Amino acid sequence: MLSTQTASAAPAPIKVGVICSCTGAAGEAETLVTNSYLAWVKLTNASGGIAGHKIQLINENDQTNPGLAVTEANTLVSDGVVAVEVSSLVQQAFLSVLASANIPVVGESFGIPGLPQNTDVFDPTDTLSTTVATASQIALIKASGVHKVADLYESTTTSANSPAIVSSINATPGLKVVYSVSTSLTETNYESECLAAQQAGATGLIAGTGTPANIEATASSCSLQGYHPAYFAGTENWGPFPALAKNTWMSGETVPYFYTKSPAIKTFTAMMNKYYPGTFNNPTFDPGNSLGIYAGGLLLQHALLAAHLTSSKSATAALVLKGLYSLKGDTLGGLAPPLSFKKGTDHAINCWYESRWLNGKPTLVNGGKAVCTTGAS
Repeated sequence: MLSTQTASAAPAPIKVGVICSCTGAAGEAETLVTNSYLAWVKLTNASGGIAGHKIQLINENDQTNPGLAVTEANTLVSDGVVAVEVSSLVQQAFLSVLASANIPVVGESFGIPGLPQNTDVFDPTDTLSTTVATASQIALIKASGVHKVADLYESTTTSANSPAIVSSINATPGLKVVYSVSTSLTETNYESECLAAQQAGATGLIAGTGTPANIEATASSCSLQGYHPAYFAGTENWGPFPALAKNTWMSGETVPYFYTKSPAIKTFTAMMNKYYPGTFNNPTFDPGNSLGIYAGGLLLQHALLAAHLTSSKSATAALVLKGLYSLKGDTLGGLAPPLSFKKGTDHAINCWYESRWLNGKPTLVNGGKAVCTTGAS
């Protein structure tokens, strides 16, 4: 017979870290994104945890400061976390700290392609590799019938990709980027950029200026000048922005959150409404990245279960990695493209979902099926 002490001992908690740029230029947006991960933790713990283990979340705010971010990453390593979720704009400063400790990043709001440490980053929605970002943009531009494009991009997160994207678009028969400019998250008015794009003859505009509020400001600035190009944006910006609504084409890394026929989206929506009511009405809310962070939580859960975590076994970073590499075509309940990870490679997911505004509402393209490049996961 088990002793009373043994029988009553609760399974050891699963320590998970979060590093968020929750203050700074995009602080409110990153806070809202991170809340979707916090909501997943609350929902999971309320449901009994993972194999009986409750999640112990250690939440750090790097304040968009690279030095502080490195300090916090080292703190998480010392605290014994088994995985880290990243909502940081300065993650390139600290990913090597986690990689050196063999602690995987499972879920991130902004992928940073090209870093050596990406072999330790498992983002179920990381379609931010240059190749995939370019392919998805070109697919949308072709579908819209646009031939001349302006590229407005946010300097902090996408400047490294923009030259390659512009070059690839220009190399595509019938397509040309006639204007490209870097923008800042602190901008609230984009009239000069819109005017330059219009004068260059662009009938389509890649709206990569940052948060949904920045995207809305871009469209509003263009609209005030009577300039109404087709917009190409992420699904996080599908919201009811009048200037965008008439002709917007969108790509996203998960099934978009307006597709309420999906059981996975229903669960996500109910979860956010329960734990963070009013989030969907916040103009700064970024549903695309929020779904990606939520998917990161599901990926961690699926990995631990695939690695056969039991109530009597403690979760470790090594167990998480074992589970991640054992997954074969996991869609996280229909939320993401089929996920499989191969050791020693960059784990970018070469698939995306397409949607557009049609008859005043967002609509899935391609029957809601993911579009993938050759060699997709």
